[in-house]
Formats: sequence, structure tokens, C-alpha cells
Amino acid sequence: MPNYLIKSLQVQLLSGEVATADGEWIYVGDFDAWTVIVTGITTATIQLWVSNVPSDSSEHSNREIKLGADITADGLREMAIGENYAWLRAKVSAWTSGTIFVDFHGFKE
Repeated sequence: MPNYLIKSLQVQLLSGEVATADGEWIYVGDFDAWTVIVTGITTATIQLWVSNVPSDSSEHSNREIKLGADITADGLREMAIGENYAWLRAKVSAWTSGTIFVDFHGFKE
């Protein structure tokens, strides 16, 4: 049986949010695959934002892009093949009700 070294990371991007909020940037450039799991939405909109700036700095605000469609129901977002981003954050862009959790799970072989 081959020996594999697998790197994994689990981080809460948003934890128990009950209003609009901007999450912190996390570095995801080392991962081959990742998923984001959103739970707790009753009436809210979650957005995922990515950036490829070289470091965690204020430059993100000028060079970030929204990843995919707005998320308005609990669910899972997987990184598609060919999506390679350095930084990721989650944002509650609209909120009426719900206690929002957004969890990141990254993997590298």
C-alpha cells in the first residue's frame, strides 16, 4: 500500500453570523481541492470572494472577484477543476434571518 502525505485544513469562515458581515481572508493556494459548506440560512445571501494577490494585504479590495452565484440556501460549494485561487473569504451580503456558518475544508495530496 502506498504511503500518502495528505494535508488538510478545516476553518470556519463565518461563525454564527446574524447580520451582514465580511469574513477574513484565508490562504487556499496550497490545496488541490476544497469545499465550502454553508448552513443556517433562513433568509440570507452568502457570497464567496477570491483573490490572487501575492500576500494578505489591503490590495484584495481592488483585485477580488465573486466566485459563482450568490448562495441563498444551505449547501456545498466545491472547487471546480482548473480553479486555482490564492485567497478566499465568505461574506454575508444580505441578511434577514438565520444564524450563518460557513466552513472551509481543504485537501492536498
